[in-house]
Amino acid sequence: MIDAQIEILLVDDNPDDAELTMRMFKKNNILNHVIYLKDGEEALDFIFCMGKYSERNVAKKECLILLDLNMPKINGVQVLKKLHTNDQTKAIPVMVFISDEDDPAIEECRQLGVVGFVAKPLKIEDFTKALSLLGLGG
Repeated sequence: MIDAQIEILLVDDNPDDAELTMRMFKKNNILNHVIYLKDGEEALDFIFCMGKYSERNVAKKECLILLDLNMPKINGVQVLKKLHTNDQTKAIPVMVFISDEDDPAIEECRQLGVVGFVAKPLKIEDFTKALSLLGLGG
């Protein structure tokens, strides 16, 4: 079981999907603090303490990231590339939400160290299995 002090960054441009994910956390008794970020640009700003997050404490807490692949501005693959090229962030575990299991970007995500994939629309069984891969849930 993952430490409840570890923050979960939920990065998804669809607020309905984000809300569904939050409900699934509650259903699975996930008590971690979840930070919802609406796109890849906001996620990178948060992670690297830039923009509106420039005042955020640089002594970052441990976290894991649930990342939507298809987003405007900066997509999931671009976020992964930024994380992967930084020594301080490349070890952060990332689970990617995908809407097409044949998406050619999946292989690139694997090469960038993604720990797993969850298909959208979310199904409780698949989501629970993904959470257990991350050490979350019962």
